[in-house]
Amino acid sequence: MRSLDVKKIVASILITLTTLTSYVHAKIVVIANPAGPDKLTKAQVKKIYLGKSKKLGGKKVEAINLKSGQETRNQFLSGVVGKNANQYKSYWARRVFTGKGKPPKEVGSESAVVSYVASHKNAIGFVDESKVTSKVKIVYR
Repeated sequence: MRSLDVKKIVASILITLTTLTSYVHAKIVVIANPAGPDKLTKAQVKKIYLGKSKKLGGKKVEAINLKSGQETRNQFLSGVVGKNANQYKSYWARRVFTGKGKPPKEVGSESAVVSYVASHKNAIGFVDESKVTSKVKIVYR
């Protein structure tokens, strides 16, 4: 191979990797209904998604989750909850089996998360920041 061909190949690979990296590291945010809390901490969000906290400011909170297998869910679980998908599933299986709670409601898409949160005043959910609409507010970045 000629030196020029190698440079073109390397450039193509770098462009591809840069594109994939920006796709893989989407900005996940936690959203709430406009009537809900204004701001949450990572610790609060983690407790809610682990079923250790069911209220915020004295009001019941309903966590909404994406169905398993979605990349946004995997990023949220590892980055905020501190568990991978299998650990999270096992965690909730134990809690359900011991009668300590039930996992958050699951919906099939990020747009469904936004719609649900927008129409339920005590709901929170997580989505890629690009999916946020004016019908919800960001409470954790």
